[in-house]
Amino acid sequence: MREGRLASLSDDDRVRFEMIKREPAPYLSVIREKYPDGAVAPLAGDVSAAGAFITTATVLGEVTDPSALDLVEAWWLELDAAPSTGAPPVLAPTLERMQHATLSALGARPRDRVVSRILDQLERMDRGKRVDSLQYLMRSSEGNAEVIRRLRAIHDAPASPLHGDRDLANAIARLSGAR
Repeated sequence: MREGRLASLSDDDRVRFEMIKREPAPYLSVIREKYPDGAVAPLAGDVSAAGAFITTATVLGEVTDPSALDLVEAWWLELDAAPSTGAPPVLAPTLERMQHATLSALGARPRDRVVSRILDQLERMDRGKRVDSLQYLMRSSEGNAEVIRRLRAIHDAPASPLHGDRDLANAIARLSGAR
């Protein structure tokens, strides 16, 4: 289980979690109602609500239903757009934790819109978000020639702020199958 949050579930919560994994559809409906489009990023203003969201994202990361993955992807995209839509800078650390939880929940499952957005923004990311994003790419995109090509172009471009970056070089090597 990711994040360690699920390892400490009570017996009752563990039973509920197993029910969600077996039959996610009714729970996904409730989760969609609780976290509709556009309602996730504002949760960063309430520590308790953000923590509950992170737990929900972590649980959905363990569900194999494609609808759960679609929902987590939509959340990641919303959280990624939050700073550009006017979220107060004071919320940035909480938004980053929430986004990290959703990216972790995606696991090794590649999502084209997430991969594309990461590649488009990689040079502008702070180091923490960049490392988190590269970890996701290494989990989800091993052997993906287009991802490797784009990362190499960033790494090798003399004008790139990531020219010669060690983290980026490591990601390229791992994605290429070199250890």
